[in-house]
Amino acid sequence: LASLKKLGDEIRAAEYKTSYSQWKYEKPEEVSALETEVETTLWTELDQLCAAKQAVLDDDLAREQYKEATRLKVQNHRTAYDLLEHWCQQQIAYLKIKEKVTNSELAKAELSRVELHSQKKHDLTQADKAQHVALGEDIRAAEYKTQHSQWKYEKPQELLALEAKLQEYWEQLKVLHTAKLAVLNDDLARELYAEETRLLADQHKANQQQLMAWASTKLAYLETKEDITATQEAQFHLSLLEAFRNLHASKTSTSVASLHALGQTVLSRQYKTFISSYRYEHPQAIKDREAELAKPWQGLLSAAETKLDVLQDHLARCLMQDATRLDVQIHRRMHEQLKSWVGASQSYLAAQETIENEDEATLHLNLLEAHRQEKKDKHEGGVKSLVAKGNAIRAAEYKTS
Repeated sequence: LASLKKLGDEIRAAEYKTSYSQWKYEKPEEVSALETEVETTLWTELDQLCAAKQAVLDDDLAREQYKEATRLKVQNHRTAYDLLEHWCQQQIAYLKIKEKVTNSELAKAELSRVELHSQKKHDLTQADKAQHVALGEDIRAAEYKTQHSQWKYEKPQELLALEAKLQEYWEQLKVLHTAKLAVLNDDLARELYAEETRLLADQHKANQQQLMAWASTKLAYLETKEDITATQEAQFHLSLLEAFRNLHASKTSTSVASLHALGQTVLSRQYKTFISSYRYEHPQAIKDREAELAKPWQGLLSAAETKLDVLQDHLARCLMQDATRLDVQIHRRMHEQLKSWVGASQSYLAAQETIENEDEATLHLNLLEAHRQEKKDKHEGGVKSLVAKGNAIRAAEYKTS
């Protein structure tokens, strides 16, 4: 425009003038009119068109920037989905695994691990997943709209599909979590039951070992042959044996019976659900222990009977010894009595009486006759009894196997 006006000024100012002639452009007003047309009408129209185009282009820029920002959100939406999907796939793989649980501590550890999964899922539900859905809603609700143009994200269904897929994963995780939790709770209950059963089995073993030790100790006692030389000793050991027999009977009705009852408890215990089952792993060991105890336990009775026979034999022998020794004492007293009578008789017979008349002689003859009769009686009674008692003592003998 400046060049046009400059040229117009040059045209209007152009003049040829000499002493011979003169000339200027005949229609300067047309030049001015053209400049005026350009400067007013055309330039104004251009300004208007430029302003209109500027508005359209500014709108284009704003719209494209809006689209880029929205598509960046879409990328973020996809990235968030990929991260969540990866986590879900990892957790699905984990939840599908059946761990080998062989004790309650392992079961508790696995339950803690499941609880960590549940807490993580809860946190993701409240944060990442909720943000993912909110971002999708924000993208789907986003719209650029002016008098010049309009735009909305072209593929909202893809966003919904990703969110729906995540929800499917979430539901699958819920189902798998419920199933795994049931299995692990069953594992824990089963292993606690199994450990309790094994403790009972261990108690059965300990009780059997105690009874075996007791039986071994008592068998050693029963096989011991005491050196018994007196009735009192025999009676004392018989009382000890009777005490043992009472204790054996008591233990049979209590400790041994309890052992068998405990064994039956272990063998009858059973854990069974639709998920798993358990019975004691070594039932034969229970039966073997009880069978192992039965033989020495019954052997104690046989040994006790043998010891009873031996002790009763000791008692019978000692009672015979006592009776024989008593006879010896009686035999000695009988001998002393006879010896004393013989001594007195010897003194009487050796004495020389002074006889001065017939009556005195007759008296002493009668006394001598009485002595003879007494001597005869003593022989028939005392001496023969003494010999008989001596023969009985000499013949006395106690002899058994």
